[in-house]
Amino acid sequence: MKRANTTGRQLLLLWAILASLCAQPLLAGDEDSDTWPQYRGKYRDGISHSKDLLPSWPAEGPREVWRVAVGPGFSGISLSGDR
Repeated sequence: MKRANTTGRQLLLLWAILASLCAQPLLAGDEDSDTWPQYRGKYRDGISHSKDLLPSWPAEGPREVWRVAVGPGFSGISLSGDR
């Protein structure tokens, strides 16, 4: 009885796995992104990974750049691009 040649299939599977592992960093996105696309930020931990933040607040507090009435309850901002 003749054995089926599975070496070609195994090699193809190995290449597919290797290609998908190599492509993940390219498709992952920007780790240092300033966008907050969901509640409490990209990682939902409320921590900004921006490099250009002030080391301390001014005595008068930060400058207000926008204001929105959201009503009572729990809320959090989501930012992406110019929205």
